[in-house]
Amino acid sequence: MSTKDGSEYTYELLSAIDKLNKGLPAMLEHQQYIAKLIKARYEALISAGFTDRQALILVKEMYK
Repeated sequence: MSTKDGSEYTYELLSAIDKLNKGLPAMLEHQQYIAKLIKARYEALISAGFTDRQALILVKEMYK
């Protein structure tokens, strides 16, 4: 069993933070697409004849 000293943990932590920072713009952009899909699904339910309340409940259930 090997043990790591504090500097190895610090390096791993800094490396993980760096990866998150590099991926953050793509993650934020992805959230914009998800929001558009949720809105489109809600509007499609309204167009199909569901009430605002019914559509909201259905969309909420889809994303639990």
